[in-house]
Amino acid sequence: MKILAIAGAATAVLIALGPITAEKASAGPQHLRCQGGFTKVATYANSIKCRRIQLGFPTRSAARTAAENFSNAARCNAHMGATKERVRRAGGNWKAQVSFICANIT
Repeated sequence: MKILAIAGAATAVLIALGPITAEKASAGPQHLRCQGGFTKVATYANSIKCRRIQLGFPTRSAARTAAENFSNAARCNAHMGATKERVRRAGGNWKAQVSFICANIT
């Protein structure tokens, strides 16, 4: 029983010291990647903006469905902000656009 108490206390101390002894992440925006068919359109200090656009939908509901599918497929290799969907008419057809921010959290 004493061994378990000592092991538990040692584990608690190691967990408490973890953030103090850990090194900060040094990944800048050059290591961030958009995934799921999205492309990088802007680079900021510790983040990037990813966007996916598709044109030529015959109806608004088809464009809205595509935008929802794009939002579900949105991925990046770091912390991802909420997706922003836009559906609008462009040149007679409908356009679906989804964007989000991918950022390093330090």
